[in-house]
Amino acid sequence: MPLRWRAIRMSMQALLKSLRTALWRAGCFFLLLHYGRVESFFRMLGKSCHQLQKNKKLIEMIDTGDECKSYTEKYNVSIRLSSYAEKLDEMENLTEWKNEMVKLVDQTHKEVKSSAYSRRLWTLKDGEKVREVVQATRNLTDKLVVTLELFETVRVSVDEANKTVNNTVNSMENVNKTMLSALEGNGTLLYQLVGQHSEVSAQLHEAKGRLATTQGNINSTMKANENALAVAPATESLVKYVNGNIPLLSLFGYSSVSRQLRGAKIASETTHDASDAKSAALMASELPGSANSNASIVQVEIGREIGSLESIKPQLMKHLNETGINISSLTAEACDKGLSKVLNGSLVVAFSRAAGLKSSGVVKAQEALKKLKAEVGLVNAKLDYNNGSLQEAEKVLQDVDQHDEAVMSTVNSSIVEAVSGAMKDLCETMKELYTLRLDSTSLNKEAEGILANVSVLVGLFNATRNKMNEAVKTIPTAAEYFGVANKELAVSTRATNKVEKLHSTVQSEISSFLEEQMKYEKRINDTHADFMKKLFTNTSSSTGGNSPTLLDSVCGSGLPTTSPNVNAAAAFLTLQNLTNIGALNAMSKGNKLKVGKMRESLKKTNGISDNAEAAVKRAIEMALQDDARRHCTPFYMQLFNVVRRLL
Repeated sequence: MPLRWRAIRMSMQALLKSLRTALWRAGCFFLLLHYGRVESFFRMLGKSCHQLQKNKKLIEMIDTGDECKSYTEKYNVSIRLSSYAEKLDEMENLTEWKNEMVKLVDQTHKEVKSSAYSRRLWTLKDGEKVREVVQATRNLTDKLVVTLELFETVRVSVDEANKTVNNTVNSMENVNKTMLSALEGNGTLLYQLVGQHSEVSAQLHEAKGRLATTQGNINSTMKANENALAVAPATESLVKYVNGNIPLLSLFGYSSVSRQLRGAKIASETTHDASDAKSAALMASELPGSANSNASIVQVEIGREIGSLESIKPQLMKHLNETGINISSLTAEACDKGLSKVLNGSLVVAFSRAAGLKSSGVVKAQEALKKLKAEVGLVNAKLDYNNGSLQEAEKVLQDVDQHDEAVMSTVNSSIVEAVSGAMKDLCETMKELYTLRLDSTSLNKEAEGILANVSVLVGLFNATRNKMNEAVKTIPTAAEYFGVANKELAVSTRATNKVEKLHSTVQSEISSFLEEQMKYEKRINDTHADFMKKLFTNTSSSTGGNSPTLLDSVCGSGLPTTSPNVNAAAAFLTLQNLTNIGALNAMSKGNKLKVGKMRESLKKTNGISDNAEAAVKRAIEMALQDDARRHCTPFYMQLFNVVRRLL
């Protein structure tokens, strides 16, 4: 068989084989019918090739025999015809090859026939043989042309079939790829859904924890608000209580406190702050209630969403099992490992998993998770709102605390200022009492001194009377001259008696005054100690003692550094009548007047004493003169005798 036809046949057989294999693999049984037609065409082509081979052998049988070897070598009929016959593999135009072959046979026949050996060749005697060869060549060539045309038709059909098969194979591969891509896509989606499930679960767990924290904050805020609401009226009452007691000091005569009350609006400030604190507490009470209501709603929603999340879990596990992802825990990591195992495993298993996966269920699960995630977002938003409300309530409560602190600070300051003013006035009172006591002591000493002087004068008066008595004894007529002296002595006696009486009165009154003054000092000291002990915790009380100690305990102790006990503001009542020392002042003034009278009486008594002494002296002189005239004793001697007796 020529090389060209052998190659064509081999290529066609290979094409048929590959076509059969492709068709069987693709499972396209409807194309096998077309393949049968193509195979029948190739069988016809094989018969034509076989006939051509037989004709070729017929042509090659033309031979001149041994006796014509020299001529054969010259014309080489068989070789020429065989050589041209071999060109059939190279010819593109079979009609042209046929015509040239007929010409070559005819020309060869003529040349052989005209040769010297033509009579010896039996084949040349019968022209019918040549015609058979020529006709066979023509018939063969025509059949070959028809066969080639049929082959072309078959080739086109085979190409179309091959294209169809390739398209079918590609379609099948695309289907496979689509199915695998769908499997991978759905598996990836499931992986994402598992991740979203874990994320939503974590968010719900976090929301549940936040809710618990929020509920705790709500409870603490509500409790704090209840305390604030309870404290507000108490604070308001306390303000009224303190503001009602401090002004009493002004009524009790504490001038320093009166000036403070006129210079500061203590009652107005504390009342305003207490009112603000109460209003803030009322406003804060509304916020936790709203937050508590929202928290209850959020708690129900979280429970419902947890139930929804739990209902989605079996669906995801079902779809994972349909995909071939077998996991025990619903985690993204386990899902990713299972998906990789399916995609990297058997193609048949993966294809069957892809075919059995219900993507609509996965989409529903995705939509459910998406909706649930949005609901969790709303829950977190509500929790954020609640926390914002609680923060606002806490801020309001802080404002309440600040108002309370401001109220207490104002109240404490008011008490401290009032106490400071009261203690200042008490200290001044103690100083006045101390001064009065010193004055009384000084008056007492002065009265004692006046009394001592009066006693001296009384002694002088007695001495004068003795002189008068002696003079009368010496000069009996001297009594006549003592009239003025007796009057003066009588006046001096009355004066000394008055002084002594005043001294007795002053002494008694000063003693009473000092007793009252000491009681008053002790009362102030004890009241001061008790007052400070009530208003200021851990303040030690004074133990009393002498005046400087009492004075120092009131004036030198200062105010404690601790905050006052505002609930003991009623202690201001104990300070009543402590600064009113008018009675003691009156007593002191009375004593001063009496001592002044004693002083005046002493002065008068001194004058009377001098007058009496002078009167006695004149009386004695006159008595001596009169006696001298009577006894003619020289006057100077009489006077000398009298004076000598007196001395």
